[in-house]
Amino acid sequence: MEEEYIELNRENDRIEILTYLKDQYPFYINPDLSSLKIFQTQDCVFLEKIYKAEPSEVVSEPLNFITGYFDPANSLEQNAADFFGELDEYTIMMCFEDIFTEEAAEEIIKKEHPEEN
Repeated sequence: MEEEYIELNRENDRIEILTYLKDQYPFYINPDLSSLKIFQTQDCVFLEKIYKAEPSEVVSEPLNFITGYFDPANSLEQNAADFFGELDEYTIMMCFEDIFTEEAAEEIIKKEHPEEN
């Protein structure tokens, strides 16, 4: 299996992943997001969100609730790659209610659970 190369945009101790997610899910991303970054401390890996309406307000969510991923012992690059390499659209939608639009979430649910339509 050939490994996909992904160029990450590292800004000191953070990696911007919004551009990559927009490429991967061009019609799903919440247009209110201006930045989506992975950063980590010695103890935890976080997802950092910044919205266009409140550019000075940074919302940080710990990622340790997603079992098996986002180990602070791993490199920042590995944890960022795990976000978009290991999490599918359904998992992202279920774990982070505001990364995708509501319309996208409905579409993802319909694809994941066609028997409920």
